[in-house]
Amino acid sequence: GLENASSIQGSVEVEQQIGATASVSVGYEHLTGRDLIMSINQNVPTCVAAGGNNGCRPVSAYANNGQYTAAGHSDYNALHVSLVQRPAHWGSYRVSYAYSKSMNNVGEAFFSGPIDPFDLSKDWARSDDDQRHRLVVSGAINTSMAPATTPWARLTHGFEVSGIVQAYSALPFNI
Repeated sequence: GLENASSIQGSVEVEQQIGATASVSVGYEHLTGRDLIMSINQNVPTCVAAGGNNGCRPVSAYANNGQYTAAGHSDYNALHVSLVQRPAHWGSYRVSYAYSKSMNNVGEAFFSGPIDPFDLSKDWARSDDDQRHRLVVSGAINTSMAPATTPWARLTHGFEVSGIVQAYSALPFNI
């Protein structure tokens, strides 16, 4: 009876040309995930283990009994802004910034499980991969593409140097 995960996605973006070769864009994205697979312990202790009571588990003959279920959900929202200089004779660049928030009730760490298997709303919090701010700057600079007629021109023409730099906020810390 395991459900397939599904999502609802939507985005809108507006772009405006600036000059002959540049543009600026602003956009919004939304993604909702439903029926995400997660493991839930079906044999949670209801008291402190002492002697032979095995923590007053519903099935005392067993310890933890993690079963996979499609009970998880997530939400992602982001606003992004980009400034792009399209390729020109000298090069190009792009500056992008995103402000986002990712929430879910599904732990993404290897041994994670819900805090309370009977109330998954207690796990609704920032996702393990939530990054509020992300700035990306990339660009390329070209040397002359004109035909090389001298030995020096043959060594210096037709090259491109490019790079990318990213800066972003830290991931959440889950104790």
